[in-house]
Amino acid sequence: MILNCPHCHVKVERDQKHCATCRRVMIRRCPACAEDISVLAALCKYCGESVVPATTTALVPAPVPVPASPPPPKPEIEFVGDVRSVAWEDPKAGGRFRRWWKTWGSLTHPAEFWRRAPLEGGHCKPISFAWFPIAQILTLFLPFVFVLTAAACPMHPSISEKVAFGGFYLLLYPLTYVGMALLTWGKALAWHIPLKILGGSGNYQATVRTVAYNSGAQMWHLVPILGTVVAIVLGTALNYHAFQNVHGMGKFRAGLAASLPFVLVGAVVAALVAGLSLGVIQPDYNSSVYFHN
Repeated sequence: MILNCPHCHVKVERDQKHCATCRRVMIRRCPACAEDISVLAALCKYCGESVVPATTTALVPAPVPVPASPPPPKPEIEFVGDVRSVAWEDPKAGGRFRRWWKTWGSLTHPAEFWRRAPLEGGHCKPISFAWFPIAQILTLFLPFVFVLTAAACPMHPSISEKVAFGGFYLLLYPLTYVGMALLTWGKALAWHIPLKILGGSGNYQATVRTVAYNSGAQMWHLVPILGTVVAIVLGTALNYHAFQNVHGMGKFRAGLAASLPFVLVGAVVAALVAGLSLGVIQPDYNSSVYFHN
């Protein structure tokens, strides 16, 4: 029995296996009967077997347990493994508003978004993502429209008029969806032709998905002045990474394709300036009427 640690001489308990101060081993097993005996004992007190006392080198400190570090906080936007997925197309990601919000937030990481976004899956889901904010605006203004209409009418409208007005307003939901689909298909066609000329490998469906999901950047236009700048910069970055990952284009060709709207606007402005300077285009000052006293 050890009353004091042989290394640091601190008092220890009878059945204490390690010193609480220096962490050295205090008790070992007898090789004959497997009972616990002191590391300094030369004779087992249980079976009487002679044992060799442990040397100083055997009195090594026990390893100090390292507390496990807490797991890192789960990011708000998470891209898992190499599986291509978008929260909007995953019913397990929550309700429609939550899925739209998570997808819209992930658009602020354009490189990761288009590296993980699926290249197939049809047109309906991406177009419904682009149309979802319009549906929310229609739903938000629905009660105000009915209240203002009732207040503006001097006489109470008949039931048939109310039904007709309500049906017309509800008809805006499918009409705006069809309009968004046509707009998306038209923009996708306008993008797809130059992308093919520049060597893009993606099909028309991939271009439709690119246009539909990248339309989420347009929501920044709701923020005055600064939001327009963010929408233009973010939209260009989204197109650049989409063309790289969806159409298999290199950095130069993807950058050239993403900058095509700016090139076209610059070309139109340059043509107007050149026409004015050369006299090809002459402003019609006679179309304005001036009044003199």
